[in-house]
Amino acid sequence: MEDSETNQSVVAIAGMHRSGTSLVASLLQSSGVFIGDRLDGKQEAHLLAIACSEPPQGQARWTLRLLADKMVELNQVEFLSHETVRQTLKKTNFSLGEKIAG
Repeated sequence: MEDSETNQSVVAIAGMHRSGTSLVASLLQSSGVFIGDRLDGKQEAHLLAIACSEPPQGQARWTLRLLADKMVELNQVEFLSHETVRQTLKKTNFSLGEKIAG
C-alpha cells in the first residue's frame, strides 16, 4: 500500500505467536526498512524504569508489547514496536525474566 503524499510503502507483518515475526521485523529493520523510531537515552531510561516497576494489574510480568503500549500511553513516543523494545532491552542486557533478590 502506498501513501500518495509521501510516496512511502506500508508493510504489515502478521503471524501467530512464535512464528518468526520478530525475526522478520529485525531483518527488515537491519536492511534499512523503517519500522519505528529508535529511542533516545532519556526514553531508554524511562523504558527501563517501567520494566523494573510492578507489571499492570492482572499480569505476572511485563511483556515487550505491554512495555511498548505503556510508553505510548505515557506519551514518551507516538509509536513503539515491540521489536524496538526487544532490541533496547537486549542492548542494555536487561531480561524481563530475571528476578533480583533484595
